[in-house]
Amino acid sequence: MKFYTVILRKSADYWVALCLENGLVGQGNTPDQIIKICLFSSTIFNLESFSRKLLKAAPPITIKLNKAI
Repeated sequence: MKFYTVILRKSADYWVALCLENGLVGQGNTPDQIIKICLFSSTIFNLESFSRKLLKAAPPITIKLNKAI
C-alpha cells in the first residue's frame, strides 16, 4: 500500500490540502471530504503518469504505404 502525506489547513469557510509526494492541492468543506478528493486526484495523477511512461517506452510505429498507380 502506498502512503501519502497530506497537510490540511482551515482557510475561511473551507479546508485546503497539500499532498507532499506529488504536489497536488485541493479544497473541500470538511477534512474527510478533502482527504477523499486528494486520494482520488492522486489515483488519476498516478494513472496518467503510468500511461505517459508506457507511451515513452513504446517503440515508434512505422507505416509503409504502397501506392497503386
